[in-house]
Amino acid sequence: MLTIFKHCKIGLLGAVTAGMIGVSGCGTGDEERSAPGGEVREEVATHISSADFPYYETAADMYASSTTVVTGKIIAQRVEVIDISIPMVTDDEAVNAQAGEQIGKPVPADMVFTVYTVQIEDVVKRELSDFEPTRDTIEVKIPGGKIDDTDFVLQGAPRLAIDAEEDFVFFLEEYGSDMPASPLNSDQAVLQYDDATGKVSALEESEVSATFLRDVQKLATD
Repeated sequence: MLTIFKHCKIGLLGAVTAGMIGVSGCGTGDEERSAPGGEVREEVATHISSADFPYYETAADMYASSTTVVTGKIIAQRVEVIDISIPMVTDDEAVNAQAGEQIGKPVPADMVFTVYTVQIEDVVKRELSDFEPTRDTIEVKIPGGKIDDTDFVLQGAPRLAIDAEEDFVFFLEEYGSDMPASPLNSDQAVLQYDDATGKVSALEESEVSATFLRDVQKLATD
């Protein structure tokens, strides 16, 4: 059974933080499609969840919070369930003699993601030591996606398409080779990018100020 998180918080780690409410089938809408003669052909279920994303006042703040910033185009995608368990860690020495180290087992947290393979055009920033300078692709996960006859939707999360003519700029948090990277938020951290002109624009239905977009353009082209 897949777990859907409603009114949960997705922070810089790209994970659902403590305090989440795990529910099954929240925000569900089932539709039956009828063929001629009244025969039911299939049932489509939509599971809707919501989350609070961090918001950045300036592009410089978002850049500073990113471990990786790249421009590139999507060349492949897949939908999968990913365990984004959060290790139980405390710095309280009264609770944990080895403060800062993991205590207990992580809380299981399965979520549905669309994982995009991005062909890297330019690396604007990278911090992780295991980011290979010669690497030409990066995997980026965004919550939501369709598995069988169920569509998992996170409100506000973008759904991108494979388009040889379309480039994006991604402000990401990376966690190493075992986990795809995550955009820092749903509106500001994934933007359309014109590789020829350097122009940056917001995705459809995203609300990003013109000043913010100009500042991202400077970061991406400097």
